[in-house]
This record gives sequence, C-alpha cells and structure tokens, in this order.
Amino acid sequence: MDVCKLEDFKESFQRLDELIGIEIGSSVNNEIIDTDPLIVKAIGGFALLYHELRYSGVTADVDSVTDIPDVYIKLIKRVGNEMNIPEDWLNDHSKSDMANIESKWEAVDWNLKHIKIFVLNVKSLIIDKIGWAEKNLSGASITDKDHWKYEYKANFSAAVTILQDFLRENGEASAVIKQINRNLIPIRPGRTSKRNVKPQSFIPYNYRSV
Repeated sequence: MDVCKLEDFKESFQRLDELIGIEIGSSVNNEIIDTDPLIVKAIGGFALLYHELRYSGVTADVDSVTDIPDVYIKLIKRVGNEMNIPEDWLNDHSKSDMANIESKWEAVDWNLKHIKIFVLNVKSLIIDKIGWAEKNLSGASITDKDHWKYEYKANFSAAVTILQDFLRENGEASAVIKQINRNLIPIRPGRTSKRNVKPQSFIPYNYRSV
C-alpha cells in the first residue's frame, strides 16, 4: 500500500524496534549498530496524523529531520517489505537544523526500547506551515511584482488563522497560498505604527453556499 494509517506506522516502528534489538552489536553494511537509541523527529503528514489533524487519516511516510545512519536503512527497507509499505516509509529526506530546537518536539510513547520518536507540537506545525507558505508566495494572485511600489510580505496573524483552518479542514495547499497572497501587507521603510488587519479564515475549494 502507498499510504498508511497511524496504527500501520506504530506496527512498523514496533517491528523495526524488534529488528534493531536483534541486530545490536552486529555489523550491517560494515557499520556496527550500537546501543544508543535511533532518534526520529517527525514533521509533515505523520505529525499531523499523530495529532489527529490529518482528516484523510493516512499519509505516505515518516519524514524525520534527524539524520538516519545508513546502518539502519537496510532494516527500514526490510520492515517496508514485510509490512507491504514503501521501503522508505521512514526517511531523513527532510533532515535539517530543526532537530536541534528542543521546545518544538513532543514525545511519542509507543513503548519502544531502541527508538525514540518525537513529533512537532501543534503550534510548531502551524508555524512550520507558515514558513512553507511564505517560501511559496508565487501563486496566481501575485502577478505584477515588478510594478509594485513596496516589497510585500505575508500577514502573520492572517496566515495563522488561514493555516489553523487549513489543518482542521484538510484543504488544498494551493488554496492556502492564494488566500495568504490576498492578505499581503506592504513593507514600508520607517513605519513605526502597528498595522491592524483582521484575519480572514481559510475557505476550502470544496466549499459551496446553500
């Protein structure tokens, strides 16, 4: 299967934990599996799934921002084959410095001996989504940047409201970007007074008036 429920991931981690216990002290790909636990700090779909914010109830993989040593990859692939899920169901494709920010993380208590799993907390997930949206502010509603008088940025308050609703409604990412684009504010050099802009809620594509 291409996507998994939270229970599928729990079973996969339990099997991986079992295999690591068997292989501790042995050599895999000329590397030794030691007794230190494998640290997984998950973001994205798995974190949303764990916090019950993924309304589809499934996601494709577990993206960890921590480095997963090569010595574990063979075991991860083995679990994928045994569980009939993708071989890279656990990966470090998103590894980054976020792993060092301890306050962002919430422990997942699945009673594992050789793996410690953490997920981004809900507040950090929202902030992470805002950062992602700001990097992608090139949606259809921004068309004539070269002729604008000021440089523009996303309105943080509006973006928080939009993304909170997005997480609840499991909306389309492109709709989020467009709505954040509609709430841009100009960066005026030397401005000292606070700008008060009323946040606008996220409107999903499948919305229909009755």
